[in-house]
Amino acid sequence: MPQDWGPILAAQTPDGAFLSDVHLKGGATKERNGFATALILNCLRYAGDASVIRAARKRAIRFLKKCENRDRPGQFGFYPRCGQPNWMVPALPDDADDTALFNLALLHAGRINRAEAQRVVTDILRPFRLTYLTERSDPWHRIGAFETWLDSAIFRNPVDCIVNTNILELMHVSGGNWPEAAAITDMLYAATAWAGSLRARALKLSPWYPHPIEFIHALDRSVAAGVPRMGALAAHMHSLDWVREDIGRCLPICGSSDRRIVWTCSTLARARANLG
Repeated sequence: MPQDWGPILAAQTPDGAFLSDVHLKGGATKERNGFATALILNCLRYAGDASVIRAARKRAIRFLKKCENRDRPGQFGFYPRCGQPNWMVPALPDDADDTALFNLALLHAGRINRAEAQRVVTDILRPFRLTYLTERSDPWHRIGAFETWLDSAIFRNPVDCIVNTNILELMHVSGGNWPEAAAITDMLYAATAWAGSLRARALKLSPWYPHPIEFIHALDRSVAAGVPRMGALAAHMHSLDWVREDIGRCLPICGSSDRRIVWTCSTLARARANLG
Protein backbone atom coordinates (compact mmCIF):
# COMPACT_ATOMS: atom_id res chain seq x y z
CA MET A 1 0.00 0.00 0.00
CA PRO A 2 1.49 3.38 -0.95
CA GLN A 3 2.16 5.38 2.19
CA ASP A 4 0.13 8.36 1.03
CA TRP A 5 -3.13 6.35 1.05
CA GLY A 6 -2.90 6.27 4.83
CA PRO A 7 -4.60 9.65 5.41
CA ILE A 8 -7.44 8.70 3.05
CA LEU A 9 -8.06 5.44 4.89
CA ALA A 10 -7.85 7.21 8.24
CA ALA A 11 -10.61 9.58 7.11
CA GLN A 12 -13.11 6.75 6.65
CA THR A 13 -15.71 6.46 9.41
CA PRO A 14 -16.52 3.08 11.00
CA ASP A 15 -19.75 2.79 8.98
CA GLY A 16 -17.80 3.13 5.72
CA ALA A 17 -18.54 6.74 4.78
CA PHE A 18 -15.97 9.34 3.83
CA LEU A 19 -16.90 12.69 5.34
CA SER A 20 -17.40 15.81 3.28
CA ASP A 21 -18.05 19.42 4.34
CA VAL A 22 -21.36 21.03 3.56
CA HIS A 23 -21.17 24.82 3.52
CA LEU A 24 -24.34 26.46 4.79
CA LYS A 25 -25.20 30.04 5.68
CA GLY A 26 -24.00 29.50 9.23
CA GLY A 27 -20.72 27.87 8.23
CA ALA A 28 -19.36 24.45 7.29
CA THR A 29 -20.20 21.17 8.96
CA LYS A 30 -19.06 17.58 8.47
CA GLU A 31 -21.55 15.07 7.11
CA ARG A 32 -21.92 11.60 5.64
CA ASN A 33 -23.29 11.17 2.14
CA GLY A 34 -23.01 8.49 -0.50
CA PHE A 35 -21.89 10.83 -3.26
CA ALA A 36 -18.49 11.76 -1.79
CA THR A 37 -18.01 8.20 -0.61
CA ALA A 38 -18.61 6.81 -4.12
CA LEU A 39 -16.11 9.21 -5.69
CA ILE A 40 -13.40 8.29 -3.17
CA LEU A 41 -14.24 4.61 -3.61
CA ASN A 42 -13.58 5.03 -7.33
CA CYS A 43 -10.10 6.34 -6.50
CA LEU A 44 -9.49 3.37 -4.20
CA ARG A 45 -10.00 1.05 -7.18
CA TYR A 46 -6.50 2.11 -8.26
CA ALA A 47 -4.89 1.97 -4.81
CA GLY A 48 -3.64 -1.59 -5.00
CA ASP A 49 -4.88 -4.76 -3.35
CA ALA A 50 -3.55 -4.56 0.20
CA SER A 51 -5.88 -5.97 2.84
CA VAL A 52 -6.54 -2.54 4.36
CA ILE A 53 -7.54 -1.19 0.93
CA ARG A 54 -9.89 -4.13 0.33
CA ALA A 55 -11.44 -3.66 3.76
CA ALA A 56 -11.98 0.06 3.11
CA ARG A 57 -13.67 -0.70 -0.20
CA LYS A 58 -16.02 -3.20 1.44
CA ARG A 59 -16.99 -0.73 4.17
CA ALA A 60 -17.66 1.96 1.57
CA ILE A 61 -19.87 -0.39 -0.45
CA ARG A 62 -21.88 -1.23 2.67
CA PHE A 63 -22.42 2.48 3.25
CA LEU A 64 -23.58 3.03 -0.34
CA LYS A 65 -26.13 0.26 0.06
CA LYS A 66 -27.68 2.25 2.92
CA CYS A 67 -28.59 4.91 0.33
CA GLU A 68 -30.67 2.45 -1.73
CA ASN A 69 -34.42 2.77 -2.10
CA ARG A 70 -35.85 -0.33 -0.42
CA ASP A 71 -38.91 -0.27 -2.64
CA ARG A 72 -36.90 0.13 -5.85
CA PRO A 73 -33.69 -1.93 -5.70
CA GLY A 74 -30.91 -0.29 -7.67
CA GLN A 75 -32.28 3.23 -7.20
CA PHE A 76 -30.21 5.51 -4.97
CA GLY A 77 -30.19 8.89 -3.31
CA PHE A 78 -27.54 11.25 -1.96
CA TYR A 79 -28.05 10.27 1.70
CA PRO A 80 -28.66 6.99 3.52
CA ARG A 81 -32.32 6.17 4.17
CA CYS A 82 -33.49 8.06 7.26
CA GLY A 83 -30.12 9.83 7.23
CA GLN A 84 -31.00 13.14 5.62
CA PRO A 85 -30.00 16.10 7.82
CA ASN A 86 -32.66 18.18 9.53
CA TRP A 87 -31.75 21.31 7.57
CA MET A 88 -32.51 19.57 4.24
CA VAL A 89 -36.17 20.53 3.72
CA PRO A 90 -37.74 19.18 1.65
CA ALA A 91 -35.83 15.91 1.57
CA LEU A 92 -33.82 15.19 -1.57
CA PRO A 93 -35.48 12.68 -3.93
CA ASP A 94 -33.50 9.86 -5.50
CA ASP A 95 -31.50 10.95 -8.52
CA ALA A 96 -29.92 9.60 -11.68
CA ASP A 97 -26.41 10.76 -10.77
CA ASP A 98 -26.12 8.83 -7.51
CA THR A 99 -27.92 5.86 -9.09
CA ALA A 100 -25.35 5.73 -11.91
CA LEU A 101 -22.30 6.25 -9.68
CA PHE A 102 -23.38 3.81 -6.97
CA ASN A 103 -24.30 1.07 -9.43
CA LEU A 104 -20.93 1.50 -11.11
CA ALA A 105 -19.30 0.99 -7.71
CA LEU A 106 -21.41 -2.10 -7.05
CA LEU A 107 -20.62 -3.49 -10.50
CA HIS A 108 -16.87 -2.97 -10.08
CA ALA A 109 -17.04 -4.58 -6.63
CA GLY A 110 -18.85 -7.64 -7.98
CA ARG A 111 -21.95 -6.92 -5.88
CA ILE A 112 -24.14 -6.79 -9.00
CA ASN A 113 -23.62 -8.23 -12.48
CA ARG A 114 -23.97 -6.60 -15.88
CA ALA A 115 -27.53 -7.85 -16.33
CA GLU A 116 -28.58 -6.11 -13.12
CA ALA A 117 -26.83 -2.90 -14.20
CA GLN A 118 -28.69 -3.07 -17.51
CA ARG A 119 -31.97 -3.48 -15.61
CA VAL A 120 -31.19 -0.32 -13.64
CA VAL A 121 -30.73 1.64 -16.86
CA THR A 122 -33.86 0.20 -18.46
CA ASP A 123 -36.27 0.22 -15.54
CA ILE A 124 -35.05 3.06 -13.34
CA LEU A 125 -33.25 5.60 -15.54
CA ARG A 126 -34.95 5.25 -18.92
CA PRO A 127 -38.35 6.58 -17.81
CA PHE A 128 -36.63 9.92 -17.15
CA ARG A 129 -35.30 10.61 -20.63
CA LEU A 130 -35.77 13.92 -22.40
CA THR A 131 -38.50 13.24 -24.95
CA TYR A 132 -39.01 16.69 -26.48
CA LEU A 133 -37.42 20.14 -26.63
CA THR A 134 -39.06 23.49 -25.86
CA GLU A 135 -38.12 27.15 -26.02
CA ARG A 136 -36.68 26.71 -22.51
CA SER A 137 -34.30 23.96 -23.63
CA ASP A 138 -30.63 24.77 -23.70
CA PRO A 139 -29.00 24.73 -27.14
CA TRP A 140 -27.00 21.60 -26.38
CA HIS A 141 -29.92 19.52 -25.11
CA ARG A 142 -30.66 16.39 -27.10
CA ILE A 143 -33.72 14.16 -27.12
CA GLY A 144 -32.75 10.88 -25.49
CA ALA A 145 -30.51 12.41 -22.83
CA PHE A 146 -31.44 11.83 -19.20
CA GLU A 147 -33.01 14.08 -16.60
CA THR A 148 -31.69 14.33 -13.05
CA TRP A 149 -34.40 13.56 -10.51
CA LEU A 150 -36.09 10.16 -10.41
CA ASP A 151 -39.46 11.66 -9.53
CA SER A 152 -42.17 12.22 -12.13
CA ALA A 153 -43.79 14.89 -9.95
CA ILE A 154 -40.83 17.26 -10.33
CA PHE A 155 -41.44 20.02 -12.84
CA ARG A 156 -38.57 21.23 -15.05
CA ASN A 157 -36.37 18.26 -14.28
CA PRO A 158 -32.90 19.49 -15.35
CA VAL A 159 -30.58 17.86 -17.85
CA ASP A 160 -27.05 17.91 -16.44
CA CYS A 161 -23.97 17.07 -18.54
CA ILE A 162 -22.03 15.52 -15.66
CA VAL A 163 -25.00 13.36 -14.69
CA ASN A 164 -25.27 12.18 -18.29
CA THR A 165 -21.55 11.45 -18.48
CA ASN A 166 -21.88 9.17 -15.46
CA ILE A 167 -24.93 7.46 -16.98
CA LEU A 168 -23.04 6.99 -20.25
CA GLU A 169 -20.27 5.23 -18.34
CA LEU A 170 -22.77 2.95 -16.59
CA MET A 171 -24.37 2.02 -19.93
CA HIS A 172 -20.99 1.25 -21.46
CA VAL A 173 -19.68 -0.81 -18.54
CA SER A 174 -22.95 -2.75 -18.30
CA GLY A 175 -22.74 -3.80 -21.94
CA GLY A 176 -25.69 -4.00 -24.29
CA ASN A 177 -26.87 -1.71 -27.06
CA TRP A 178 -28.08 1.69 -25.86
CA PRO A 179 -29.51 4.09 -28.46
CA GLU A 180 -29.38 6.83 -25.82
CA ALA A 181 -25.58 6.65 -25.81
CA ALA A 182 -25.38 8.44 -29.16
CA ALA A 183 -27.71 11.18 -27.93
CA ILE A 184 -25.65 11.74 -24.78
CA THR A 185 -22.38 11.76 -26.70
CA ASP A 186 -23.76 14.24 -29.23
CA MET A 187 -25.01 16.42 -26.38
CA LEU A 188 -21.65 16.44 -24.59
CA TYR A 189 -19.84 17.50 -27.75
CA ALA A 190 -22.46 20.16 -28.48
CA ALA A 191 -22.28 21.44 -24.90
CA THR A 192 -18.52 21.77 -24.87
CA ALA A 193 -18.57 23.49 -28.26
CA TRP A 194 -21.11 25.98 -26.89
CA ALA A 195 -19.01 26.58 -23.77
CA GLY A 196 -15.82 27.03 -25.76
CA SER A 197 -12.88 28.06 -23.59
CA LEU A 198 -14.96 29.92 -21.02
CA ARG A 199 -15.21 28.59 -17.46
CA ALA A 200 -18.35 30.66 -16.89
CA ARG A 201 -20.11 28.95 -19.78
CA ALA A 202 -18.91 25.49 -18.74
CA LEU A 203 -20.50 26.18 -15.35
CA LYS A 204 -23.92 26.35 -17.02
CA LEU A 205 -23.68 22.78 -18.32
CA SER A 206 -24.33 21.15 -14.94
CA PRO A 207 -26.85 22.83 -12.59
CA TRP A 208 -25.96 20.67 -9.58
CA TYR A 209 -22.22 21.19 -9.76
CA PRO A 210 -20.95 24.58 -8.53
CA HIS A 211 -17.64 24.21 -10.37
CA PRO A 212 -17.22 22.70 -13.85
CA ILE A 213 -14.01 20.90 -12.91
CA GLU A 214 -16.19 17.95 -11.90
CA PHE A 215 -17.11 17.58 -15.59
CA ILE A 216 -13.43 16.96 -16.31
CA HIS A 217 -13.21 14.33 -13.59
CA ALA A 218 -16.35 12.63 -14.94
CA LEU A 219 -14.87 12.60 -18.45
CA ASP A 220 -11.63 11.14 -17.11
CA ARG A 221 -13.56 8.33 -15.42
CA SER A 222 -15.37 7.59 -18.67
CA VAL A 223 -12.05 7.49 -20.55
CA ALA A 224 -10.65 5.04 -18.00
CA ALA A 225 -13.76 2.89 -18.56
CA GLY A 226 -13.21 2.89 -22.33
CA VAL A 227 -16.35 4.84 -23.27
CA PRO A 228 -16.19 5.57 -27.03
CA ARG A 229 -15.36 9.12 -28.17
CA MET A 230 -14.70 10.39 -24.65
CA GLY A 231 -10.92 10.39 -25.06
CA ALA A 232 -10.92 13.17 -27.64
CA LEU A 233 -13.42 15.20 -25.64
CA ALA A 234 -11.43 14.84 -22.42
CA ALA A 235 -8.18 15.77 -24.21
CA HIS A 236 -9.82 18.90 -25.59
CA MET A 237 -11.09 19.93 -22.15
CA HIS A 238 -7.70 19.32 -20.53
CA SER A 239 -6.15 21.71 -23.06
CA LEU A 240 -8.22 24.65 -21.77
CA ASP A 241 -6.50 27.22 -19.58
CA TRP A 242 -9.09 27.16 -16.80
CA VAL A 243 -8.91 23.37 -16.57
CA ARG A 244 -5.13 23.41 -16.24
CA GLU A 245 -5.47 26.05 -13.51
CA ASP A 246 -8.17 24.24 -11.52
CA ILE A 247 -7.62 20.51 -11.98
CA GLY A 248 -5.49 20.02 -8.86
CA ARG A 249 -7.41 22.30 -6.50
CA CYS A 250 -9.83 21.34 -3.73
CA LEU A 251 -13.00 22.79 -5.21
CA PRO A 252 -16.73 22.25 -4.54
CA ILE A 253 -17.83 18.82 -5.70
CA CYS A 254 -21.59 19.43 -5.81
CA GLY A 255 -24.18 21.93 -4.63
CA SER A 256 -27.65 23.39 -4.89
CA SER A 257 -28.68 24.91 -8.21
CA ASP A 258 -28.64 28.41 -6.68
CA ARG A 259 -25.06 27.85 -5.35
CA ARG A 260 -26.13 28.75 -1.80
CA ILE A 261 -25.20 25.29 -0.52
CA VAL A 262 -22.01 23.59 -1.66
CA TRP A 263 -20.08 20.50 -0.63
CA THR A 264 -16.31 20.14 -0.54
CA CYS A 265 -14.21 17.09 0.30
CA SER A 266 -10.51 17.44 1.09
CA THR A 267 -10.17 13.64 1.32
CA LEU A 268 -11.38 13.30 -2.26
CA ALA A 269 -8.92 15.96 -3.41
CA ARG A 270 -6.11 14.07 -1.70
CA ALA A 271 -7.21 10.74 -3.19
CA ARG A 272 -7.31 12.26 -6.67
CA ALA A 273 -3.84 13.75 -6.16
CA ASN A 274 -2.56 10.24 -5.43
CA LEU A 275 -3.72 9.16 -8.88
CA GLY A 276 -1.67 11.87 -10.56
